[in-house]
Amino acid sequence: MELKQSLKQTQKLAMTPRMQQAIELLQLSRIEIADWVNQELQENPALEERGETLEEPLSEPANSVTTSQDVATGSRELVSGDASGVSWEDFITAAPRDASHRSWSGEERLASEQVEKGFQDLGEHINWQLQVANVRTEVKRAAQWIIGNLDEKGWLSISLDELAERSGCSVQELQDGLTVVQKCDPVGVGARDLCECLNLQLDSRNDSNALVRALVNSHLDDLKRKDFRKIAKDEKVSLVEVEEAYQVLSLLEPCPGRPFGADDSVYITPEILILKVDDEYEILLNEEGIPGLRVNREFSRLLRSGKQDLSKETKKYLQEKVSAASWLISSLNQRQETIRKVMWSIISYQRKFFDEGIGGLRPLKLQDVAMDIGMAESTVSRATAGKYVDTPHGVFSLKYFFISGVSDREGNEVSSENVKERIKKIIGEEDSARPLSDQRIVEELEGLDIKIARRTVTKYRESMNILSSTQRRGIR
Repeated sequence: MELKQSLKQTQKLAMTPRMQQAIELLQLSRIEIADWVNQELQENPALEERGETLEEPLSEPANSVTTSQDVATGSRELVSGDASGVSWEDFITAAPRDASHRSWSGEERLASEQVEKGFQDLGEHINWQLQVANVRTEVKRAAQWIIGNLDEKGWLSISLDELAERSGCSVQELQDGLTVVQKCDPVGVGARDLCECLNLQLDSRNDSNALVRALVNSHLDDLKRKDFRKIAKDEKVSLVEVEEAYQVLSLLEPCPGRPFGADDSVYITPEILILKVDDEYEILLNEEGIPGLRVNREFSRLLRSGKQDLSKETKKYLQEKVSAASWLISSLNQRQETIRKVMWSIISYQRKFFDEGIGGLRPLKLQDVAMDIGMAESTVSRATAGKYVDTPHGVFSLKYFFISGVSDREGNEVSSENVKERIKKIIGEEDSARPLSDQRIVEELEGLDIKIARRTVTKYRESMNILSSTQRRGIR
């Protein structure tokens, strides 16, 4: 045994706050982006509106690209719509939402679409994220048990010991699975109580404010009573500090599963519009409500002039604000370009759907699109999360196009959505006095060169909320 020193060189990507901001921007919806931008406009005086909406990313490189040197010095004005040199892949991979012609942004403005909220099931939403999680099979299975036992608040209301008895998973596997689930969106999901739920959200924000943490960990009962004086006395801080910390907590969501629990209809505005012109498709991004941005010219002028009468602190302040504004603009442009690339790839793979409708869907995986556009699966997952597209055949979630498949007699894959449509059609044409059993539907599908098991037919039928043959006979 001996002690010795050695050097080891490794490459490690550190997640800076700005990288985390860029990641979050990619997975936000258009409405959430608009709220974010308006908040930044209030907080950063170096950021200002141009009086017009955010321009679509240029299809060809701009004449000039803003460099990190320019961002730091403010030597070139940066406005939203310019090409950006930000490389998402450097940090995204490191990070553990019938159509008719309507006006949009002066040309084709999309009206909100009413959709059933049934597809926004919390379990489905998290299972979707598990598809790209790099975890062992047994941990993924444990995570699925965790997901299946989340309550309407998004909390895990059963102990891991009890769940281990029910599932056959070990407690350690369930703990690992819980860790995976708690890294998923919505932030705070999988918490076992309010304290853990709020701490998970603070962790995601990298909030290290000691007083905020103390409110969560030691004063939740005091907060319920709004007993700020007691908190101030216990923590030896002023009432103003307590109120400021409370305001931070008021922005958190104590029930992360809340948006997924309602059964009523919701209204969405698709972020992408697909138009068919002759035999080709065009992509329009809906950027209504997102202000056009640029770096404040006076801030840039002061930095360029290098006035001697500016104090060191003032120069540092100007540089920080200009840099933050430039980074936000670049991140927004890169977000739009990433969404555009993903959509082009989806159109390429699912061309038959766009030409013919649901019957033309083919099986598609995140990995297929990721390889096509040269990005990571996690990037594609974030770019499609919570976003909707208005197609010639209706409004669909982007993740709708990523579907599994079954094989026909020739070994060719047929999408599950295609099979569901055929099952629906077979049931719709059945004799109402003699409804078809699932086994008879299997036989009908075989006549269409689709061979699947009876249990698969049952699963697809139930997913479409279609009753069994016995129940269908009973209501006719």
